[in-house]
Amino acid sequence: MSRWLFFPSPVASGPLQVSTWTMSGTSSASSVVETGLSIISLRLGGLSWSTGKPRFFNGAEAANATGFDFASGSGTNTMYHFTSSTACRDWWDNYAVSVTINGGAPISLGDPVTGTTQTVYLNLNPVILSPMSSGDVLVFTVNAAS
Repeated sequence: MSRWLFFPSPVASGPLQVSTWTMSGTSSASSVVETGLSIISLRLGGLSWSTGKPRFFNGAEAANATGFDFASGSGTNTMYHFTSSTACRDWWDNYAVSVTINGGAPISLGDPVTGTTQTVYLNLNPVILSPMSSGDVLVFTVNAAS
């Protein structure tokens, strides 16, 4: 007979991911650093789809989701593909995201995060910085959507 008692793990507190982009231009970063889960990819390029509108490439966590299809590329060029843009949207609907820009106050990007999807990324709708430029530091905080 075992003398160990088993209890459920405590619910995790705090953000699921913090992703910090140090921009080197309007759509590229000199560094991307993440803590926590990889929900937003570590990509260094293609980080904007329109002036001041970020693009979130699906991170490695997408591989654990319903509708995940395959991964391609490697390193900071890895792309996590869903079977459809609808499956990608369903996955992003699990997350609420906020951003601080250059140490400013947090700005909500939606709960769930807003935007349109393709199979490998989310194009955010709100203009958060017009335009993003070299030296800007964007800190994205990802939480579970309520």
